[in-house]
This record gives sequence, C-alpha cells and structure tokens, in this order.
Amino acid sequence: MVHLRQVIDVGGCSDFLTGKAIFGKTFPLIFLAQNPFREVQDGGSSWSMGFGANEMPPSSPQNSTPTHPPYAPYLHPVTSTCVTPVSAAFAIPLQRVPPKPLTMLQFQPPGFKQKVTETALGIMAYYTQAADAPWHTPHSAPDEGTLICLHSLGGGSSAYEWSKVYAALAADYRVIAPDLVGWGQSAHPIRNYTAEDYSGLIAQLIETVAGAPAIVAATSLTAGVVVRLAIRRPDLFKALFLVSPSGNDDFGVGYAFSLPAILAGTPIIDRLIYQLGAANEAAVTQFLSNFLFAHPERITNELIQAYVTCTQQPNAEYSALASLKGDVCFDLSRYIGQLTVPTTLVVGEYARFNRPSKTKRLAALNPKAIQTIHIVPDVGVLPHVEAPAVVVGLLRAFLRDMKG
Repeated sequence: MVHLRQVIDVGGCSDFLTGKAIFGKTFPLIFLAQNPFREVQDGGSSWSMGFGANEMPPSSPQNSTPTHPPYAPYLHPVTSTCVTPVSAAFAIPLQRVPPKPLTMLQFQPPGFKQKVTETALGIMAYYTQAADAPWHTPHSAPDEGTLICLHSLGGGSSAYEWSKVYAALAADYRVIAPDLVGWGQSAHPIRNYTAEDYSGLIAQLIETVAGAPAIVAATSLTAGVVVRLAIRRPDLFKALFLVSPSGNDDFGVGYAFSLPAILAGTPIIDRLIYQLGAANEAAVTQFLSNFLFAHPERITNELIQAYVTCTQQPNAEYSALASLKGDVCFDLSRYIGQLTVPTTLVVGEYARFNRPSKTKRLAALNPKAIQTIHIVPDVGVLPHVEAPAVVVGLLRAFLRDMKG
C-alpha cells in the first residue's frame, strides 16, 4: 500500500458535477481507504502525487490558528488535508514539493491594494485603489461615486472575477471589490454557508466600508442574494448592475433534489468531488472551457492560476460545496417582483446555466425596476470575464444614466 494525497475539494458553478466534465469521460472513483482522514506533515513541506497536478502548497493542520494582528490580512498555507491508502496499482512516485505562498493580491491590477474589515464570520478582504495609484495626481482622484463589485459563489471565485472591469473605471470611481468570507483571501470558517450569511456580509460592507446608498455590480447567485437584500433594505442601494442573476432554484426547478446537490451533500464524497473537480489546474481549465466560456481560447493562464489559488485556500471547500449542495439556493422568481431599486441585467448569449431566455423571464416579472437587459453576443456565463471591454462599456453607460 502507498499513500496518495487526496485531491478532494469540486467548486465551480453549483450546476457542475460529473467526472465527464473534468476528464472528458465518465469513470468510477474507487479508493480502498484505511484511516482516510489522517493528516500528514513533514517539516514544512508537503508530499504530493502526480495525478496531473502541479506543485502542491505547504502543509499545515486544518485547525491551526494563524498568528496575525486583528484586522490585518494574513496568508495561511494550504493544508495538506488527508491522505488515503490505495492499492499499489494506482501508485505514482511521490515528489517532495517546496512550500509555495498563496496570495490573491498578485492577481489584482496595478494601483490596487488589499484592505480588510472584520465581520461576524471573520476577516473579509477587499481591494480598492491605493493612494499612489498611477491615475492619482494632485489634481485628480476618483470622485464619481463608489462602485461595489461582488463575485459569484462557484469554486475559485474571488474579486479577481471583476478585476478587468473595475480597473478600467478606477480613475473615476472609488472601487470596493471584496473576497466574500469563505472565498479568496478572506477568512474561511468551517460552517454551512447560507444566503443569509452572504446577505449580512454585503449589508455590513455597504454600511461600514462603502457607505449607502451604493451602486452594486454582482454576478449569478450573489446577484440573487443582492436582489433579496435590496428588497428588505432598499436604503442600502442606489442602483444594481446584475450579471446572470439567479437563485439556482428559479421557477421551482427543484435543484436541491438534483444529483449534483445530493452528491455534494454526501460526506467523504463531497470532499472527493471538490478536490477532483476544482482544486487543481486540470479541473479548473476543463470547467472554464466546457462550462463558463463560449471560446476557450480566451482563457488566460492568469485566469486559471487565480481560480486555482482560490480553490486551494484552507477550508475553501465549505463555501463552494454549500453552493453546490443547495444550501444557498432559493427561487429568485418569488422575490424579484418586489424589487424597487433601478436595475440593469446582463447575460451572455451562450450562458449555459442562466440562459438569456430565463433572464428575460425573470425581468418580465418586474418591468418597472428592471429597466434594461443586455445580451452580450458570443460569450458564455461570465461576460465580464470573457469580454470585459464590452461589459466596461455597458457599465459606463449604466453609471452615466445613474448620474443623469
């Protein structure tokens, strides 16, 4: 018997969960496990095994407490999670890999810095312009208002998702782009994340960091959470720019009873799904290519590395699996008719999860608040990632209309 480092953490969108999606074919995942949850530590290095992965980060126990000042960002090395004994037939020579630091700031545009705010769930990192940003001069600074950009809730998500858009607006608008708790560089508490958790985080960000009323751009399931918050607290919002808003259970599709949700809620299998489906470069590349992008040739190495870095943060599986198994799901069609905040919707022409037809159907439930729908041609689920220049233009027009 040999020890194989488990690569068990799926992320991606909550509609994604098959071996075929990851490796191009369906296959049985059979592990002859003995003591499958034993931690492995080895003097600051980690043992990793080939399985198509690149370098593995340094090991540390799941329950270790990082030493850092309160309210200060910190880098916590990725845990080695567990190892599983498997038959020698599956063996690949083990390699010792040196520690590799992980930080999301490296993926931010020039002129942006990381700051943090404390929440009830832990430290939340966010990105905003630095005082020495290249567009700042003694006579010029962003003074058109504050724009909050909120990422989606699929494995690998972070503020990076909006970075190619808000970088183009940074000379005019104060930008606040958080890694929501459970994602990116923020705290990753072990918990069953819910829509109420995210709603509370967003409300606190607006009240304590951005100031109300705020202009908010948000994606997918996060956009759905924003809609519900805007219904309860319209005083927090000036306008909404929502990309593919969804509750993942819209129009009563019964997502919680789907196979992906059931498997993602099954102990042991859930971790296996996450590691094989998200926490490695091959899985991220396949998911972006097969599910999120209309044109895989637009996927950059920087994009892949940003997503991989997020999936490999300690305890990152808890937030991603909460979305996948339906803990954050709701039927947005039951709420959107109550929205009163001026809203623009954006959807990719070839979006696989939230198709234009569904977005139009949601918009039809509230034509008074939802004033515009843009279908971005020739892109998939994330038009602001796949075609950021187009979305920058749409967002500029939206912001100009809000001023007028």
